[in-house]
Amino acid sequence: EVLRVESLNIKGLVNNVSFNLRKGEILGIGGLEGSGRTELISSLFGMQRILSGRIYLNGHEIEIRSPKDAIKHKFAYITKDRKKLGLFERMSIEMNILSGNLDKFCVHGFLINKPIRQATNNSIEKFDIRTSSLHKPIFTLSGGNQQKVLLAMWFMRDPDILLVDEPTRGIDVGSKEQIHRLLRDMSKAGKAIL
Repeated sequence: EVLRVESLNIKGLVNNVSFNLRKGEILGIGGLEGSGRTELISSLFGMQRILSGRIYLNGHEIEIRSPKDAIKHKFAYITKDRKKLGLFERMSIEMNILSGNLDKFCVHGFLINKPIRQATNNSIEKFDIRTSSLHKPIFTLSGGNQQKVLLAMWFMRDPDILLVDEPTRGIDVGSKEQIHRLLRDMSKAGKAIL
């Protein structure tokens, strides 16, 4: 067991929800729009205020009050609204992948270009992001490639728990298949996915 949630409540949205998530498991939560599943996932990333309930990570109770807390505990969040909450549309593909990982490439306040190029090129290859240049603005990509950039950014953080809200929303069939494969590969590597 990696994550245990007990009696989680979010005002007017989520009532008394409990579940366990194990290493290497993909746990799906179903429900219509407005049923509280998005709020449940975003609360575990510190984006919604939790009224009551307990969260345990590897058997130890934790508090998540902000995304910073969640990231510290090796959580990642793939939002269903990549344009408003996930990506910087006017910035380059490279800067979007880098945006969640600046601490990995910064020495004494300066970004080191060679490892940045190498890491972003590796991400583009691994996630099969279709582009002619790392420097193209993200808005020039298809929805599927934008979603793969968002996944690449979070995968680079090497999270233990991936919170995913409708990862294939608004993308083509081929990209959906690739994203499902990437998530399955991540679970086979021992990551827990909600």
